[in-house]
Amino acid sequence: ALKRLHFIRNSREIGLTLKEIRSLLTLVENEKVTCPEVENFTEDHLRRVHAKIEDLLKLETSLKNLLTQCGTNKTLGCPIIDALFEG
Repeated sequence: ALKRLHFIRNSREIGLTLKEIRSLLTLVENEKVTCPEVENFTEDHLRRVHAKIEDLLKLETSLKNLLTQCGTNKTLGCPIIDALFEG
């Protein structure tokens, strides 16, 4: 049981979802897991991580742009709030 808990904790630390962890555990418990399967699984996960990083970098840029607009406006209202209302 302790070994299983370590597996789950370590899997969560590398960003696996509970569904992904459950899938891996099922393979391990049925002794059907192969190294190429885990390698493919890990490569897919790494692609998802890279996509998240790209999304976070875009978010960072957007937030920085909003903050620069805010610093130039000393009147009533807020450009950040206005931008959030825009469609």
